[in-house]
Amino acid sequence: MRVSASAVGYATNAGAKLHYEVYGDGAETIVLIPGLGLRGAGWDPVTRLLEESYRVVVVEPRGSGDSATPDEPYTAELVAADLKAVLDDAGVDAGHLVGLSMGGMIAQDFVLAFPDRVNSLVLLSTFASPDQWFTRLFRFRKDLIHRMGILEHFRIYLMFVFSPFAFRNIP
Repeated sequence: MRVSASAVGYATNAGAKLHYEVYGDGAETIVLIPGLGLRGAGWDPVTRLLEESYRVVVVEPRGSGDSATPDEPYTAELVAADLKAVLDDAGVDAGHLVGLSMGGMIAQDFVLAFPDRVNSLVLLSTFASPDQWFTRLFRFRKDLIHRMGILEHFRIYLMFVFSPFAFRNIP
């Protein structure tokens, strides 16, 4: 069952509308940032647990969910400024950031640019600096997304990320 947001908002940065949702009303804020192309709804099981004690801001970065997908390079500076725009719009001075995969990269970019806005940082399945292999893999994935679309990209990519056990046992 989908969690109901107490507020839905759109921030704007560099001409792009950035979608976010707010849950709960705790004194401390946890900011959840999903991975490449994932919707904020992917955090629903976590959000359900956290909203009982925290204010939870679920971000859909540019290119994801209901946020804009401008055809321009997404630089570290740009995605950090996007997250700042969301936090400003949501009235968050500082929060606990949780980033998954690409969301973890965005969280790292944000903490480097705006360290005073971060109370803590949790990184899940991400990296700080790509090596030659990872750079090549990302170029390939970018090509695949442009040629086939993000959904078809994920259908292929997931075959390499999850084991047969995971496909059989995790809906």
